[in-house]
Amino acid sequence: MKPHLKLDKLNVIDDAIDIWNTIDHSIENNEDINFYRQASKTMGHYSLGKITQRWDYFREYFKPLTDEQCLIEFYVGNKENYRSSPHTDRGRTVAINVPIKVDLENSIAFFGKHFDLAKYPAPKDFGYNFNLTTKETDFKSETNQRYQGDYVEGLYDDVILDSLVLFDPAVPHGGWNKANDSRVLMSLSFDSITYEQAYNKCIELGWTSEIS
Repeated sequence: MKPHLKLDKLNVIDDAIDIWNTIDHSIENNEDINFYRQASKTMGHYSLGKITQRWDYFREYFKPLTDEQCLIEFYVGNKENYRSSPHTDRGRTVAINVPIKVDLENSIAFFGKHFDLAKYPAPKDFGYNFNLTTKETDFKSETNQRYQGDYVEGLYDDVILDSLVLFDPAVPHGGWNKANDSRVLMSLSFDSITYEQAYNKCIELGWTSEIS
């Protein structure tokens, strides 16, 4: 088992794009946006929440994986200069990223090869902080150890974002965008199952053509 798995047999990208094209993209909270935050100087974060019935038809695709109502979010990386250093996600145990708008030649994601954080460089403080206990995210908790560090070639797999990617948020990951347009990813969060359970279930469901 590895910390990430491309789900190239799960055909939900068009519906995910439709959701992005439907919602109000203003940075003020509104009927569509549960909350918005500027996650970094080059990335914005839109949350549609966990219980919005409007998007339940989309969540149905993932019910074979778990009955949990997944959190739906969008991450928008700036054009030309977006860079996300290796980091872990503290508030979720399983994640699936869905490409919405990605220049495949000028944008990449990378995922750590090792589950053990001791195999990565010593963590650094890049000045990025987010309080998980805000009222908009009161369903989140500190699930994973926090990590931010430098990218070291050989410790990460570069992944072209032409399909969904299941990954373990407790493992360092990141990406960059050098395209002339912003990069948009939908990100789904699950907490009722472990990454190992999700990994094995996705293979069992035939959602991937990768050799595990």
